[in-house]
Amino acid sequence: MKRILNLLIIPICLTSFISCSESNNSDITSSDSESNSTTPTFGSLTDPRDNHSYKTVVINGDTWMAENLNVTHFRNGDEIPQVQNDRSWYDLRTPAWCYYNNDPKSEALYGKLYNWYAVTDERGLAPEGWHIPSKEDWEKLMNGDKEIGFKMKAEKDWDNSKYHNNVSTGNNAIGFTGLPGGWRHHQGSFDSQGGEGRWWSSNKPALGYILKTQYKTLNVTWPEVRDAFSVRCVKGNDGFKVSVKETAPEEKELEEIQPEQEYQVNVDYYKINDPDGYSNLRDAPKGEVLQKVYDTEKFEVIGTEDDYKKVKLSSGTTGYIHKSRVVKL
Repeated sequence: MKRILNLLIIPICLTSFISCSESNNSDITSSDSESNSTTPTFGSLTDPRDNHSYKTVVINGDTWMAENLNVTHFRNGDEIPQVQNDRSWYDLRTPAWCYYNNDPKSEALYGKLYNWYAVTDERGLAPEGWHIPSKEDWEKLMNGDKEIGFKMKAEKDWDNSKYHNNVSTGNNAIGFTGLPGGWRHHQGSFDSQGGEGRWWSSNKPALGYILKTQYKTLNVTWPEVRDAFSVRCVKGNDGFKVSVKETAPEEKELEEIQPEQEYQVNVDYYKINDPDGYSNLRDAPKGEVLQKVYDTEKFEVIGTEDDYKKVKLSSGTTGYIHKSRVVKL
């Protein structure tokens, strides 16, 4: 009887083992399927203006460029001027582009930098059938993910040397391939290549989005319209139009489209007093140069350290300028 029971138990155990194995295999297949469903879907776009080919990627149902825009003409064929001189850039009230540090070698990896006038020009900066992303497009891309920046950044070409262990270069999980192309201040100086990528939105007032080496987030910025950022485009007809005549050339009109008041009431303002017409803004007393500050710009003094004044520019940027170069208005 005991032998009969043993014979009955063996097939039952074998059946149970096979059943469990099949169940485990099923779970693995399901997991692999879910993993594949999040793999970015890439494509390509050829811009007829110059036959330049761009990699594209589908993110949350929208097709985005996976590279920065790199054109010199609007859709109607009109040329977009390249402006290199710092002072000429500062005086701009019309569309323009530049290379970072005016160095054409940056083009292959980072593309070109454009001011807000170029981005919103009615002649069309984006390729035919594409548009500059609006705030709504960017928010759809983010989809409420607080660490979307980590998934947007390319896996290489980010400089982490300044941030030591507080670093997040990214895994490019969604295929955006965000690169640290840096940007150009409205005063004309360049900043943060290797550490930041900044992209325009089509919104008015001016709006931009930033990826930084040390953060996993995608941050919002309210830039000056003469700043120069990188540009990405989204597939779909361009729904944003604005005439250059609405924003240029009057200085009063320029101030009106700023997102925040440039100057406040009952605040003491200062300016640069230097025979060269500018002084360097540093990240610390005797530290690295962040940018040039021209004698045409007003700013606040918010502290003193050693022989340096800590200042806040109208753009919100803070830094240090030697006290001998700072005078009260």
